[in-house]
Amino acid sequence: MFFTKFITRFQGTILYPEMKNKIKAFIKFPFNIISMILPSDIVIMGNDGTRGREVLIQLGVSRKKIKFWVNGTNQDVCVHGLDKNYILKKYKLKKETKVILTVSRLEKWKRVDRAILAMKEVFKKNPKTILVIVGDGNDRERLENLSKSLNLNKQIIFSGAIKHNNVKYFINNCDLLLSLYDYSNLCNPVLEALRCGKTIISIRDGSTDGILIHNYNSILIEKDKIKNELPSKIIEIFNHDELKDKITINAKKFSKKNILTWPERMDIEVKEINKILN
Repeated sequence: MFFTKFITRFQGTILYPEMKNKIKAFIKFPFNIISMILPSDIVIMGNDGTRGREVLIQLGVSRKKIKFWVNGTNQDVCVHGLDKNYILKKYKLKKETKVILTVSRLEKWKRVDRAILAMKEVFKKNPKTILVIVGDGNDRERLENLSKSLNLNKQIIFSGAIKHNNVKYFINNCDLLLSLYDYSNLCNPVLEALRCGKTIISIRDGSTDGILIHNYNSILIEKDKIKNELPSKIIEIFNHDELKDKITINAKKFSKKNILTWPERMDIEVKEINKILN
């Protein structure tokens, strides 16, 4: 009994924005904090951009015990030979249409409204452009009303909830993926799009450090400049094939070296656990 090993594992955390006042954080999220400070042999924290390692350190967890790894991706996320017109056919769009994609739960902090607002300017310069919003959630009605108020009904498609295994068809078929969350932009769709060599525009907020590199495998915008710069960056991507091609090549090259499949990612975790068991 006294030799039992204890391991805690977290996919990420919601605590980082609360850590400025630890007392208030404990009152608001007592079980989250207690679970993190339990005496364990190792603490496995998924690096999903929510800054879980920083939270653990602030809570006094030994750096030596923390294992901090980026998520893996499904092995079949990149569908080779996939009909490139999947989205165009699904929504009866013209062949020359450029597809911008967001993939997330429709919650306010995911900030899909940023993508919608950008479309007003994008459409003026590139009328053969469509925004496809994959996902559902509490913020859907507000987002749909925003689209209507901007007269963008025909340029924005709400797909609703899509089975996880089918999301890859949207990622493989888009021309551009946007990830504009208020925090934690190192989400699975970003990793999957990177692996497929898709152009990604996201926020330079620290959550994707070491994965998304500005003007190399992605375009990153400062959070306080999103409103003004997002439309122009989208237009730039669509009007400069050489930039888009460069990002595609670098995204594939980077992901091949740095983004693991889930079996590879879990193998690392299993080996680390075996170290303390043997």
